[in-house]
Amino acid sequence: MQPVRTKKKTGLCRPALLLILLALLIAVGAALYFLLRPAQTVEPPDEDQAASLTLLDHDESLISRITVHPSRTEAYTLVVNEGTAALENDPDYPLREQTVQVLLYNASHLTAEELVAESGKSHAGRIEMSDYGLEQPTCSVDVALTTGEEYTILLGNAAPMDEIRYYAAVSGRGNVYTVTSDVMDALNVQFTTLHPVPALAIDAELIDRIAVEDEEGKTEFAIERTSAGWMLSAPFRYPVAADKVESLLSSLEKLRFATWAGEDTERNRHKLRLEGAMRRLSLDFAPSVLTVPDEEGRDQTFEIPASNITILLGRAYSETADYYIYNGDILVGTTVTFSAVRRLSWQNYASPNPFVYEQNNLSEVTVVSEGTEKKYQIRYVERVLPNNQFETDEYGNIVYEMRVRKNGQDVDAYAFSEYYAQLMALDSALTRTESSEEGAVWHPSSEDVPVVTVSVTPEDGTGTITTALYSGAMGRLYLTVDGTSVYTVPQAWADALLACP
Repeated sequence: MQPVRTKKKTGLCRPALLLILLALLIAVGAALYFLLRPAQTVEPPDEDQAASLTLLDHDESLISRITVHPSRTEAYTLVVNEGTAALENDPDYPLREQTVQVLLYNASHLTAEELVAESGKSHAGRIEMSDYGLEQPTCSVDVALTTGEEYTILLGNAAPMDEIRYYAAVSGRGNVYTVTSDVMDALNVQFTTLHPVPALAIDAELIDRIAVEDEEGKTEFAIERTSAGWMLSAPFRYPVAADKVESLLSSLEKLRFATWAGEDTERNRHKLRLEGAMRRLSLDFAPSVLTVPDEEGRDQTFEIPASNITILLGRAYSETADYYIYNGDILVGTTVTFSAVRRLSWQNYASPNPFVYEQNNLSEVTVVSEGTEKKYQIRYVERVLPNNQFETDEYGNIVYEMRVRKNGQDVDAYAFSEYYAQLMALDSALTRTESSEEGAVWHPSSEDVPVVTVSVTPEDGTGTITTALYSGAMGRLYLTVDGTSVYTVPQAWADALLACP
């Protein structure tokens, strides 16, 4: 048997063991420090610093007199008596209450954003106010209190910051601060802004006609509400896109003037460079009936006659607003609010599809091609149940079904319905309809012969729309509606119009 030899395990040397123990002690000490150290206290905000940015803080009811030197109009003074403000030289002058209240509040509660320069720490102890636009300020406000105290707020140049800030100072304090643009807007109140702004109460459901006249008095755009829907009536008769009209009506209900600029006088027109003819927006409203409860809760009915609103469209007031003249006043409205009104033109509203009458609003459809006429007469009859009762929908309305006669003979109403649905689907998205030259229209001559003509009459028998296709250039067809072509269309339109059952 071979002898077995074993080797004794060698232990760690003394220096290595000491290093390991030292590392363990450091790790344990660090863990105990983080576990047992006291919670870090948060220093409260410096009350002195916060107070130093509160430039004014007293009740606005203490103001007895305030004079504003705004940036764009003449200075004015308001006298305040028992909380009611009045123009010093014209106590009966109407004031926009909310604007005045905001002015008084900011003139008595003024907080700065940042301290920019302290007196005694620049230019040998003197601040150069001209460096901040405060020597000749953009706006200044002189305030007198019932306590006898008086002070002036100065607002200067815009500070070079990412967010809009303005340099500001208050008399009696030698420092320069920055304030927000809200403070500038609240204190830099132009004289014209004090005047109340007339409201435009427009109910779109009552509008019967929308028209725009150019500077020479010629109607360049007009749409009218008819029994079969809205139609373009000037400069020519043409169907309009229903979705665009709905968007326009919604925009009209939201029209608001921003500020009052003055009475509509020759002097003010000359001063504001509004002399000469202007484009004119006209809104005609149908007569209506207003019902309101009286003090005893009984309904009282008032008949409101037909009415009109006329607005003259003036030149630009700024990059974001324009002048308007309405009801004896010159007013300012933002470009955003009046954008739809400024863009009114027939090119934007002419429908790319002339088949605007719905299938439940038809009385006659006539198709003519190569001397052959197919006349479809449509009527709607009540659907009768086996018990001889009229069929109704879930809302209790009687259900009608279509009956069609072609040249005096009964035909399949379903086949005709599919044909007409195909015509209504011929829109610009599906057929790539291309508009004619901007502002231009085409009219057929007496020698032009249509490829196909389709006349559609609604249920009330009025307002027939006649659509015809004429050969054009590049294999396209002129699409005419009542003799006027706004669009050209591909050959597929002719195929669809001729596919009548």
